[in-house]
Amino acid sequence: VLTRNFSVAVDNVRHAIDHRAGHRPIGVSMALVRGRTVFIADTSIHELPTAEELADIAQEAAGVARRFGYEPRVAFLSYSTFGYPRGERAEYVRNAVAVLDKRNVDFEYDGEMAADVALSRDAMALYPFCRLTAPANVLVMPAAHSASISTKMLQQLGGITVVGPLLTGLAKPVQIASMSATGMSLAMPIALRGLSGSLVSAYSCLTRRVRSSADNAGSGASAPVLPSAPRACSRRCSCSSRASKAARRM
Repeated sequence: VLTRNFSVAVDNVRHAIDHRAGHRPIGVSMALVRGRTVFIADTSIHELPTAEELADIAQEAAGVARRFGYEPRVAFLSYSTFGYPRGERAEYVRNAVAVLDKRNVDFEYDGEMAADVALSRDAMALYPFCRLTAPANVLVMPAAHSASISTKMLQQLGGITVVGPLLTGLAKPVQIASMSATGMSLAMPIALRGLSGSLVSAYSCLTRRVRSSADNAGSGASAPVLPSAPRACSRRCSCSSRASKAARRM
C-alpha cells in the first residue's frame, strides 16, 4: 500500500475487510495540543457525506473518544453557525443534528457551527442556546476536503501533533501510512490502537511523564506535549510494565 494513492489503498482495504456490524467505517484524526485532545472526523472515507452519514460519523467518532477515556462533546462544523449564513452544504449539516435527535444518543452534540464557536468557550457563550456544556472535543467535518485541509494545515503550521487518520468501524484493525510518514507518525497509530483498549491507564502514565519532561526542559521546549490523561492512574500502577509488554508485542 505504500506505493499507492491513499484512496486506492482505502478501497482495497474495504474490499478485503468487512465493516463491523452496526458501524460505519470512518477515519478519525487526533489533534494534541497544550494538554488538550480533539478528535476530527471523517478524515479519510466519505467525500461529501449526507445528513444520515454525518450522523453516523458523529456516533463513530464519539465512540472513539469514549474508548480513549473522554466524554464526547460533538460539534458539527460548517462555515455557518446555527443557520447563518444559509447554504446548501450547511443544510446537510443542520439536518444531521435532526437525525441524531431521533436516535436518542447518549452524548452531547450540536450544530451547525463555525470552528471558533466549537472550540472557544467565549465564542460559544454568545450562543446561550447551544447544547454543549463546554468546548467540543469531537469535530465532525462537513466533507472530506475540509477535513483533509484542516488536519494537514495543523500538522504543517507546528505546535500541534496530529495523529491519524485512524481507521475505525472495520472488522479488523488496519492503518494506512502515507508516503511522507515519519517513524513517529508510523509508531503513534500503532501504539494508540493498543492503548485505546486495555491500556488507557498506560497512556495516562505516559502522558504525565512526557509533560513532566517538557516542564523540566523549560518553557522554551519545542517538543510537542501529549494531552493530560483523562483517567489518571496511581503512582504504583503497573502501567510501565503493561506498556513495555505491549511494545514488545507490536
